[in-house]
Amino acid sequence: MTCFSCNQQLLSDKTGFIVCPHCGAVNISGTPDKPVYTHHSGVRVIPHNKSGSRLVGMRLPKKLTSITALLVALVCLLGVLAASFNIHLNQHHQTTSTPIAKRASTAKLKHTAQSVSKPTPQSIAIAPKTSTTPSAAPKPVAQSTAPQQSLSEIVATINQRLQPYGVTATLTPNNNAYTYSTWSTLTSSDINNLQQFSTYLTQEFSKYPTSLVVNSGLKTIGLVTNLKVSGGARAAAPAPSITGMLYDVNMMTNAGSAYAREVVSHEYWHYLDYRMQGSYNYADSQWSSCNTAGFNYGNGGASAYGGGYNGAFHPQPGFISQYATYAIEEDRAEMFGWLIYSPSSVKSLNDSGLNCKISRLTAIVHQLSPSMNF
Repeated sequence: MTCFSCNQQLLSDKTGFIVCPHCGAVNISGTPDKPVYTHHSGVRVIPHNKSGSRLVGMRLPKKLTSITALLVALVCLLGVLAASFNIHLNQHHQTTSTPIAKRASTAKLKHTAQSVSKPTPQSIAIAPKTSTTPSAAPKPVAQSTAPQQSLSEIVATINQRLQPYGVTATLTPNNNAYTYSTWSTLTSSDINNLQQFSTYLTQEFSKYPTSLVVNSGLKTIGLVTNLKVSGGARAAAPAPSITGMLYDVNMMTNAGSAYAREVVSHEYWHYLDYRMQGSYNYADSQWSSCNTAGFNYGNGGASAYGGGYNGAFHPQPGFISQYATYAIEEDRAEMFGWLIYSPSSVKSLNDSGLNCKISRLTAIVHQLSPSMNF
């Protein structure tokens, strides 16, 4: 291919812009099947040369030849760089980009694989929703449990929680101090029940103001089994004359949480009654005035053990339980026990007789702890 201006041999036979290295003329080459035509002034058509190319050229002023050559070279360089960048970008896009729907699917599959391959004790892997195979029942997750405590260790924990009240729990209360009571000592077979009862006892006691327990003078709590008072089985027994309480751990735990928690405070109220009044069954005209006219209490709490007792809750206006109707001392103890264990159960009844007794009970307990309210 030769330059249209000086007829010197060009070093390239490619199509496009070709700058003559001899005279600086800009040559534009085409091909025989795609000749280049132009009507722009200064441009002329050159016949086919030996290589079959067609040249169209344009003579530029000599002063602009160097500048033109430089600009053309710069344009060509930029074109090469742009083409190279586009090729690299396309390759990168093809190897790394994924349609949105496919990316979402991939992420979901990765998450599912991780969930199934590394289950934790707090979570159980769930089969994908698209699976048509019924999933097998999950295997039980092994629970990490602390070594079982001994009886003495459980009692030590109880005493740590009762320490602010100045009360000490013991597995071996003084037999000689409890004149009418007999019991058996807990053994290692009773560990689970003692562990459970320790929760009931300490949680219910935590609801009392410290001043109430301290001023009541309570010093010891005996934790026993097979408790009997005057030959009859009992869940608990107060011993205010020796500043102590007895609780039958197995009887209370086996009876369930609600019973055990309410009885913890019920029996403690008997202790409080005696410490304040010197008697369990003293008459209280203000309390009795809360009952409906003509009501008479039964033959005492002990008579409930002879049969016919059903333990009904709020069987009639003014009484929180059937047991409360057996004696005035049981009525007071039942009110205290329920107001400590579940005050909302009492107040939600909107019973005027019960509300009257709440007011009276508050006045009585203020003798020991003015800050205590129900």
